[in-house]
Amino acid sequence: MLLAAGVALAGPGGLAGSEEPTPPVAIVLSLTGGASVAPPLEAKRTSLMPFDWLPPGAQIEVEPGSRLTLVLSNGNRYELVGRSKAVLTSSELRGPPGLLKRLDPVPPMARITALAPRERPGTRSGALRLRAEAALRIAELHPRAGCTTLADRTVLSYSPIPGAVFKVEVEEESGRTILEAETRSSSVQVSPGILRPGERYYWKVWTLGGTRPAARAEGDFRTLAAEDTERRAALKAALEEAGDVDSLALVAEIDRRLGLLLEARDAFRALAARFPAHAPTRRALDELEARLSEE
Repeated sequence: MLLAAGVALAGPGGLAGSEEPTPPVAIVLSLTGGASVAPPLEAKRTSLMPFDWLPPGAQIEVEPGSRLTLVLSNGNRYELVGRSKAVLTSSELRGPPGLLKRLDPVPPMARITALAPRERPGTRSGALRLRAEAALRIAELHPRAGCTTLADRTVLSYSPIPGAVFKVEVEEESGRTILEAETRSSSVQVSPGILRPGERYYWKVWTLGGTRPAARAEGDFRTLAAEDTERRAALKAALEEAGDVDSLALVAEIDRRLGLLLEARDAFRALAARFPAHAPTRRALDELEARLSEE
């Protein structure tokens, strides 16, 4: 059974406070008691929490009577107990025999580092939210900067405006328009085959007609690469088969780290309904709801 709890405090791609984040290779699944971590070749330590993401070279120290479970992006899983220390490499956790136990592996994760929420922008400026001077405006745009979608399951959504007709356009990074739609709905389902996996797209929505100035908003997003989509599906199937709250929470947390925010939110909502006393799920859900409601 996989154990996972809490929410990530580390920055996207490295330890909290890193000026230049290093790509993470592992996630803390669970922690009973206390533990800390130091960046490679540094002495300053930071307290660890469940769902922290760690880079290679991280120096982990577990306090007496404590227990930490870690999973690497390649699927390797470890448990570190008692008063012990270990060093994380890109493929394994190295520590003292007897205090470090290797657990059954799980399928490898998708390439999380390539889809970090703060990845560098593309060749065009995007993620701009443009509003009209009048009271009429478009809010709750999704997807937007830092978000990822599944290429054949992408839905463009925004806040409804009573009586408004919306024009929606999607462009490739080159600027070529690949989708145009007019609708009164507050969402547009992108038909399968229009978006390609692993690409960046830009989209905009604005109101048509009426006596008031048009309201307008723009956003950008990426689609999950084909290989990562397959890895995500395999890992998701394995964790959901386990079925316990911690395994399911890990599914949601990985989606959040990939930028699949709606999928993560829905998964955390389902978990909160099934396990209302599971505090890590509630914290993660509250964090996601707040992020998705930002304007």
